[in-house]
Amino acid sequence: MRCLAIPAAAALVLGSMAVTDASGLSLSAAHSSPSPSSRTRTVDCGRGFNDLSLQVVTAHAGKSTCATAKQVSDAFGKAVRGGKQPPVTVSVRGASWKCEEKQPTNTPNPYTECASSKQAEERVLLVS
Repeated sequence: MRCLAIPAAAALVLGSMAVTDASGLSLSAAHSSPSPSSRTRTVDCGRGFNDLSLQVVTAHAGKSTCATAKQVSDAFGKAVRGGKQPPVTVSVRGASWKCEEKQPTNTPNPYTECASSKQAEERVLLVS
């Protein structure tokens, strides 16, 4: 799987989150997480659980970035298929990831965000 960097303005504006859908429509939501550092970027990692768009917000982009995101997505999918309802905590590569549905204000399209307990600015996003 090839990882592509997405300009932050095109995919995500952190602090007050805005996710852009395929049509270019901005979906915004209040986001209570701590503001990430200026080194944070969004990386497109292809498709994840339920064929959703898999993205990772990270300050540590490298070869394992998308591999970790895929493992988090797969672990979340396994938990959901096993009957668990979000929020769900999964363990990947020695870190716990809390996955929960986020509902952008004034939009019908929720997304799933998995936040690392080890590094607060690390996030895996599953977006339709």
